[in-house]
Amino acid sequence: KNLIFVLDILKTIDLPNVTLDIYGTIEDKKYWRICLENISKINLNICYNGVLNPENLVEKIKDYDLFFFPTFGENFGHVILESLQAGVPVLLSDKTPFDNKYLDGAGWAYNLSEKYLFEKKILELYYSNTFDYQKIKTSINNFIFKFNKSNIDAKDDYLKIFQKSIN
Repeated sequence: KNLIFVLDILKTIDLPNVTLDIYGTIEDKKYWRICLENISKINLNICYNGVLNPENLVEKIKDYDLFFFPTFGENFGHVILESLQAGVPVLLSDKTPFDNKYLDGAGWAYNLSEKYLFEKKILELYYSNTFDYQKIKTSINNFIFKFNKSNIDAKDDYLKIFQKSIN
């Protein structure tokens, strides 16, 4: 899911006392070897934790401050919605159906060619004493409410996400 991109960013910025936890299957051993080489060059606590049990996913995600997912592409990205359901903001590539307009403050989506925007947002979240996490939590709650409401508007929003992922 573009872990090398994450590691490249973490090599360029200083984040004392940050831990990066990596979850998922290792499908491509050559890619994982490259990741391990990059990890060895980063002065952070980076842990590979294997695969999460789907029943425990949302509960586990609650332990984190940010879900960083600069994927090359997702049809839907259920883990993105699960992160938001856990109350954790998302930092995504624009290769998912969840764009900035749709996220509406519950997270951020940038083009992978604009790596500096990812770096800037991570630094802003890390170093800003004034960053309003309560506002983000409110945006996440609004997003989940909008996503879960049972009227026709939510159904239309849901269909728009899937239509966007198909197109």
